[in-house]
Amino acid sequence: TRCRDRYQFDQNHDPSELRQRRVCHANPASIGAVLESRQGATLIIVTHQRLRVLAKQIEYYSKSPLVVAIVVIWNALEADPPRKAIVNGVTVRFVVPEVDSFNSRYNPSLQITTTCVLTVDDEIKEHLRDLLNLYVAWQHNQEHLVGFIPRGISFKDEPDGVVSVRYEEDETQYSQRQGYGMVLSKAIIMHRRYLWLYTCNDESHDA
Repeated sequence: TRCRDRYQFDQNHDPSELRQRRVCHANPASIGAVLESRQGATLIIVTHQRLRVLAKQIEYYSKSPLVVAIVVIWNALEADPPRKAIVNGVTVRFVVPEVDSFNSRYNPSLQITTTCVLTVDDEIKEHLRDLLNLYVAWQHNQEHLVGFIPRGISFKDEPDGVVSVRYEEDETQYSQRQGYGMVLSKAIIMHRRYLWLYTCNDESHDA
């Protein structure tokens, strides 16, 4: 593509930065905003050679009235992805990233046309009613990330003056004290603009 040609011979950039730039130029936020729909959610699933698990997850989540489209991030780069399919009336598309990385789920894509994005790991199976409850909670403040797997956070003053932050894995240690400070990305709902902000936070990419 033109974006690939533009950057592939630039020796002054880190390869990961070049991949990021290609993704951002191919999926500008301005075009994505025009295509945006406020109805339902797009489900993003990352998979890598667990095809039976993936098939079961697609069959399961496609029955949710919330899910209007499914985008599978195909990290099995050595194999060709399946063709676009329709399962229980929901369109399933496969996107092949340049590198095998779970962070690829946060790449913006013109395949994602809903305001609401739901990302789940391929081994996570939440009750479909709980998905609707999660969506209702998110609608009250779409600037928030809303998820199923919370963690508490703690702060520690280091001798050099730096404040370190860590999350508490033991739920009993934080839920009764300060509440939750973060959610893990294993199962979250967010606004689609956060995909672009996470990957393309430099506004100059939106050319």
